[in-house]
Amino acid sequence: MIADLSDGVGVACTMGIGDELAVGRSVAVISQDLQAIEVAGRSRSVPVAGFVNGAGDGIYVNGTSGSFAITVAASGGVQSDTAAIDLQGEYMSMTVTNHGTLEGRGEVFTNAGNTRDICLVNTGNILVDRFGVILNTDGDHVVINAGRIVGGYFGVQTFTGSDILRNSGVIVGGVSLLEGSDLHDGRGGVVFGFMGGQQQRSIHSGAWTRQHLWRVGREYGGFPAAEGGHRSAGRVAMC
Repeated sequence: MIADLSDGVGVACTMGIGDELAVGRSVAVISQDLQAIEVAGRSRSVPVAGFVNGAGDGIYVNGTSGSFAITVAASGGVQSDTAAIDLQGEYMSMTVTNHGTLEGRGEVFTNAGNTRDICLVNTGNILVDRFGVILNTDGDHVVINAGRIVGGYFGVQTFTGSDILRNSGVIVGGVSLLEGSDLHDGRGGVVFGFMGGQQQRSIHSGAWTRQHLWRVGREYGGFPAAEGGHRSAGRVAMC
């Protein structure tokens, strides 16, 4: 199913068992009161090259099992008054690849339920008022950032599990890797704000300082995007 132009109330697009969905470059899928796209069933893939906006969640995934994938192209964007992408499924794994822009007022990327292993690859922009990326369930999660993640409270926060953060880009708002045997590889990247964890092991912490954040904002009039946008290490590692 190719999503058509949609702007109204209720869930704009619902994917059930056997359905496929693609949001084309010239398409806008908008819900004025609920999630724009709801994904259910088993093993679904959602490519987004256009625009998705939900007053609730942008894309709400409530799968039952299998592997799910959301890919946002450089021309694509997902916006929401709550979470841009909200994972609430049971016993599923999830891969999100963002080359475009994810924006949310609460969290841009969050999960609950029994979602198993989550991988986020970001070469674009993740912008949010509170938490940029928050992974708050059991499972071994991977965040690979070669773009820009900006969060008001934290840029990236994980909880239980053996989580991995590889950052060769920019993270604003700090990093918190909590319970579990976590790994942080910050080679080529920079974190503006707090960085820490309970059992974190760092290969290389990269550059980080609160003072540098203030200096960049003062000298360049904004967040570190003014330093030249996101920086890629060339070949971006995949999950």
